[in-house]
Amino acid sequence: SPTLSADWPGSCWQTPSQHESIGDFSLLNDPRGEDETCPYLPGGAPQTAAIAFKDLISLSIIRLGKVAVKSSVVKAFYQEENIGKENAKPSLGALIDEVLSGVIGNAVDNVERANLAQIALHQVHRSGGSELFWHDMINVCGNGLFGKDPDLSDAAKGVYVTIFALLANVVKVASGKVRTSETGLLPRDKSAKNLALELLLHFIEYWSDEQEAVVGMEISSTTHSGRSVSTDTMAFAVRRMVLPCMLGNTRAAILDKSIFRRMLSIVSELWRSPVNRSHCRAELGILIDHFLVHFLQLGPQLLPESRFALESDGLSVSLHWHQLDIIRELKALFTSAPQDVLLMFLNYDTDIGSKSAGSLQPMPGTRWKLLQRLFCALASIAEGCGEAIAQQIEEHRAQLDADDETGTNEQSGAVSNANKSALRESARRLRTASFECIAAMVRAIAISTGASCGRAFASLYFEWGDIDSPPNQKPKLLTYGEQQGDRILTIINEKENQIVPYVSGEKPHSEKTNSQQLEVAVGIASKRGLKRAIDYLVASGGLSAAPRSIATFLRMHKNRFDSTELGRYLGETGIDTVEKEYWNSLRHSFFRSISFLGMTLDDALRHFLTHCGFRLPGEAQKVDRIINTFAECFFEDNAGDASLCPFPTEDEVYLLSFAVILLNTDLHKASKKRGKKMNKVDFVANIRGSQQGENIPKDYLHQLYDSIQRHPIVLDDMQELDLAVDAKRDLADILNNAQGADSLLRGLAVHDFHFLSIEELAASSNCSVEASTKELAQSVTEKTWHFWHSVISSCLETAHLDLQGMESCTEILLYALSIAVSLELPTEREALLSQLGRLKSFEELRQGKWVQAPDYEAFKQQDWYLELEEACSSNNAERRVWALRNIREWMTSVKTDLLDTVKNKADLTKAIGELQNGDVFLQDPARSFVRSGKLTKRSGRTGRSYTYSFFLFSDLLLYASSKAGEEKMKIHEELSLHQLTLTEFFPETQKNREKMFELHHPRKRFVVVCSSVEEKKSWVDDIKKSILDEVDRKVKMEAARLSVHMKAKE
Repeated sequence: SPTLSADWPGSCWQTPSQHESIGDFSLLNDPRGEDETCPYLPGGAPQTAAIAFKDLISLSIIRLGKVAVKSSVVKAFYQEENIGKENAKPSLGALIDEVLSGVIGNAVDNVERANLAQIALHQVHRSGGSELFWHDMINVCGNGLFGKDPDLSDAAKGVYVTIFALLANVVKVASGKVRTSETGLLPRDKSAKNLALELLLHFIEYWSDEQEAVVGMEISSTTHSGRSVSTDTMAFAVRRMVLPCMLGNTRAAILDKSIFRRMLSIVSELWRSPVNRSHCRAELGILIDHFLVHFLQLGPQLLPESRFALESDGLSVSLHWHQLDIIRELKALFTSAPQDVLLMFLNYDTDIGSKSAGSLQPMPGTRWKLLQRLFCALASIAEGCGEAIAQQIEEHRAQLDADDETGTNEQSGAVSNANKSALRESARRLRTASFECIAAMVRAIAISTGASCGRAFASLYFEWGDIDSPPNQKPKLLTYGEQQGDRILTIINEKENQIVPYVSGEKPHSEKTNSQQLEVAVGIASKRGLKRAIDYLVASGGLSAAPRSIATFLRMHKNRFDSTELGRYLGETGIDTVEKEYWNSLRHSFFRSISFLGMTLDDALRHFLTHCGFRLPGEAQKVDRIINTFAECFFEDNAGDASLCPFPTEDEVYLLSFAVILLNTDLHKASKKRGKKMNKVDFVANIRGSQQGENIPKDYLHQLYDSIQRHPIVLDDMQELDLAVDAKRDLADILNNAQGADSLLRGLAVHDFHFLSIEELAASSNCSVEASTKELAQSVTEKTWHFWHSVISSCLETAHLDLQGMESCTEILLYALSIAVSLELPTEREALLSQLGRLKSFEELRQGKWVQAPDYEAFKQQDWYLELEEACSSNNAERRVWALRNIREWMTSVKTDLLDTVKNKADLTKAIGELQNGDVFLQDPARSFVRSGKLTKRSGRTGRSYTYSFFLFSDLLLYASSKAGEEKMKIHEELSLHQLTLTEFFPETQKNREKMFELHHPRKRFVVVCSSVEEKKSWVDDIKKSILDEVDRKVKMEAARLSVHMKAKE
């Protein structure tokens, strides 16, 4: 039979939608179907052997199921015969002996099982002949593990031993090393690894399904959870042998995404299976932490940026697809089983119910915090991708504005555009997947919450899931009324057409104190940055959003936050004029409290950089903003004193401040390899050689140089962290963590960590399942809601630049608000209602209802918000349900509108697919496609006529053409519509004038000739309408800018 080749499996195994040749389908399926003309499988002998081994595993496990059921029936028969003897009351001494012998016997059995499993693992990792390995697995380990079960017949013991040997053999093959070459993993080793991992997955799936069926059929339930001793032993074998195999394959999984996908499937199967999950609580925690949380905590891995490419063994790899697979798998897990979100929180994030576990808890749940860390990592990825997309769009808009001002139209290179397109699309993929995953997790919490908060809320959540029909005489869904030109919300009863009465009354609730909020904010700042911590304090009501309030808070508590994070926060800016003014005001308020009166420039700068609680960030733009604010403050304090500030404007202070920082670095911190340091003559020449520094006195510059030379400014390393080096270090931590986790598993092997269920928690707490569920839902909400709020906030901040993902964001907001209203959490409810108001303001801005920059806090005084806030905080559960219904109705309309906008983007993508470097036109989310077609262009200067393909967008008109043999057209000119005018007046003597129109632009002027009068009319109408819409948009933007400018002056 043929051997494996580098291109195996071939094209017959692939589908057009797959981005990985052997990662998206099973290699254990025969692809030939009923085609008997092909005698060989694509994978040759290895694949043939693997499929045969798969069948052997299936048959053996089926045989095990039959033997287990037969043993249960026999055991039940003998128990029925001896039922009278068992009902006899035992003596106290006999009872104590039975309890002690049981405890001691279990402890001895656990140690013996751990030792035998360790022997098996030792043999797995040894190289040698297969005959000796099979002998040891059957005669030493297999018989040692299953030979002492008194409830099994000899035939049953033989089946258990055989299955254990099969498992050990699969683990041995899956644990083999994978060799690498210059291009990646060797194809032979890679294929063998994938086959072995699929066999391991098949074993776990088949054994779990069979055991769940057997447990359901068993008559006797004298053992733990109705399982026999040998069943628990086999579960222990899976736990002890599979987990080290998974950890040992970390390096191979990093280097190849197809291997990683199969390992991710194994982790998912272990989590989904009740049989495995009940035995593998600690092991599952290690696997989820290692393969899911740590990979997501690397931050967004975008393509094709080299700084996100991780190096391992000399091979350049990217973890973009790894992260995407993790996020999609998490979404699938929590969508199919919503209760698993609370179960993960119960077992890994909290110590609730630890006493009821009945076993040693060396690693409490609060130390894992798996669910909280998953929310944190997903939120960080979503926000990081949003920032990357927004930055690229802003850069593109700035380039277009520069082209309009200079009258040039330079096309960037194909490679650059391809890189930008790859980065943008990878960021959008990750961002959308993260939003959808967070939405699925929040929805899962909402479903559990609704089921525990009474019939009204349960019916509401079931109704949203299309499971139950809505109740009769429910309130009419959200309607809008026009009052004084503004849209307001009203909640109307369908039968009486009246506002539902509000039942007032105080209800007890616990508010977090300011100190508690501060501690939470400090924790958020350490993990996700100071900006998210401030957002949390503002949302929870612990801090005003006013720049002066935030600046005062930062000055008071600057010692609680990392100085680097504080510097990064103070260097932030906005994405529009309103936000830029906001950040400038915040910076000025923070630094204006520092007095530089009577200080020389070098003394003031030394004090500013070393005694003000912050550290200069590594990003040049943020440093620029901070130094610019320092220059303003220094000039305000010392202007007029020629000895301290001999400068006509603050611009000279700004220039010298940067020069002093560079001089300080050159004299005292520069590498010795740089050779000669800057002398006084060079320093003076550099300053006076610039336009701003030509009038600065030489004596002043000499004094400045001497002062820095004698008294350096002692700064920490101000170099920006190399993200690639940082990522490599994180990747090394993952590899090292695999070794540490393997050692930890050996220590935990003798302990049984039972996976706790909500029913067991309720029984141990002596309360109902609904009460326990509600307690868990409230606890998880209080610990994770700020992640939800942060994601929604970041999405709204960049929504005007990129609408993609907003539909998932609205879903997160809907379910998060539903949870807060259902559980009556006032802080969370008010913060999320504010986000609803921001969403409404954004929608009105997007629909053209604002002629100036909106005040995103003004909605809190509007009737619709006050009415909705009153309904959501009502003691009447029915009224709260009505409010949530209304909110969902409005959000559904918003989501529909967003999807229509996204559909237009699809049309835009299709249109620009015909253009060279067309991806650049996708970078502006405000752009939409109008039409395209072939028209004749007649030059106004030469009179020559050429046929071009014209493309009309909402803000641009461009024309392009292609030469013979070229697949895509080259763009000849881009004309911005707000600078374009159209005329239709031609002399009566002009031939075909009824088919012509003329276009005027600062860069171009030409006549367009259409094929017919109808075509001309259609194009003229579309161009005129697009010009009017674009001019109107520009006018509103300028009005908003002037409005902000006037407010700033006031």
